[in-house]
Amino acid sequence: LLLALCLLTLPALGETVDAVTTASVVDYFGTVMTAEELVASISTYNGFFSVSTVNEDGTPNVGFFIFSAMEHEGKLYLQFGLAENQTRKNMENGSAVMVMYAPLPTEGTYPMVGARLMCEAVPEGELLDTLAGLMPQNGSKLIYEVTEIRPLG
Repeated sequence: LLLALCLLTLPALGETVDAVTTASVVDYFGTVMTAEELVASISTYNGFFSVSTVNEDGTPNVGFFIFSAMEHEGKLYLQFGLAENQTRKNMENGSAVMVMYAPLPTEGTYPMVGARLMCEAVPEGELLDTLAGLMPQNGSKLIYEVTEIRPLG
């Protein structure tokens, strides 16, 4: 009987929670930023920046730091300048990351404008070299393509 009960719990153990595609499916605030608005705003280095990655053991990792953004040939790219830390290690493994960005609100207001950005690493090659030369963070090759822009709320 005990063995049967243990076997019944196996399907539940195999389930995972998808907190990425189910988050921010509706723009409650009507203020998701376009690629052009993101580049202009991020370039001011005046906002909230967070980056989510996953550690090797499957635990979440969230880092807060500033990054650069630019459009190139119709695509949006982010460049990260990170010290040697766990977030950088996770990103160097090429895993996708989710970035949340919101400009600092004006005094007395709540930050409702911004975006969640789904990103994929730009692979080694000519494009990565070109982007590293065009972006401002001293040739850092930790560059990701934004594959999806989602609302904050």
